[in-house]
Amino acid sequence: MPPITELVIGAFRPEVAKEGLALMRSSVPKYFHPLPGILLQRVGHMVEHNGEDISGEYRSLLFIEWETPEDFHNFYPKSKAFGEFVATVGEYLGGKPTPRLFQPVPEHSRSNATLQHGVTQIFTGRVVGGKQDETSGAWKKLVEAVKEEEKGDLKEWSGWGIEDADGVWTGLLGWESVETHEAVTAKKGVVEAIRALKEQGDFEDFVVTFQE
Repeated sequence: MPPITELVIGAFRPEVAKEGLALMRSSVPKYFHPLPGILLQRVGHMVEHNGEDISGEYRSLLFIEWETPEDFHNFYPKSKAFGEFVATVGEYLGGKPTPRLFQPVPEHSRSNATLQHGVTQIFTGRVVGGKQDETSGAWKKLVEAVKEEEKGDLKEWSGWGIEDADGVWTGLLGWESVETHEAVTAKKGVVEAIRALKEQGDFEDFVVTFQE
């Protein structure tokens, strides 16, 4: 079984949001890095949501690759390490985040390459009306449209939710920079491909910046 990807979208209380994001970034390596089954853990800063600038909200995205779902469940929600992590960051959170697990489609394995440049666009949401095949097809057309414009080494990944996230689809695009993302996604062919993808479900898209 290929590794699974966990995504956790978080929001901090507005008055301590900047401090909360900084604390999250410093705490995740401390509590997650030594855990069995973790292949990668990163904390991102959401800078756009559905095309709108939200960088000043300091919302977080926790991105983790696990070897197996069992490794995730050994950690969440009852392990000592998870309890210590929540005790550290909990007072900064504006609500209880919900982790979602995704299994890659057959042509993909690990999702880590989409983070290598530090800017990742995430499309995610629940597919409506059984449009799994249509969603996969629309995603492939979007990737093709981006490659026609970007001309670089585009990294992409997609997967389907498992367990509590069953029926949810996620696609990831790794961009060389925020500026490249903004320029390419303004092109007519890419705009149309994004619109066609979003017609397949109740999708949101986020642009997230990561740092080492």
